[in-house]
Amino acid sequence: MYSDLHHDSYQRQHDAARCQAEAWRRQAIHHFWRQQDQALRRGLQALRRAARLQLPRDA
Repeated sequence: MYSDLHHDSYQRQHDAARCQAEAWRRQAIHHFWRQQDQALRRGLQALRRAARLQLPRDA
């Protein structure tokens, strides 16, 4: 009896810890790709700004 309760409690803790780890992993991946996207956008904006500055005024 005790061992079954102990096992169930351990299993619940293990499942909760695994769910939390998966949530943290998803959050980290989302954050990483969001940062990559922002860096890419900033890079493209900088390129556009540089190209615009190099164009002659009447173009």
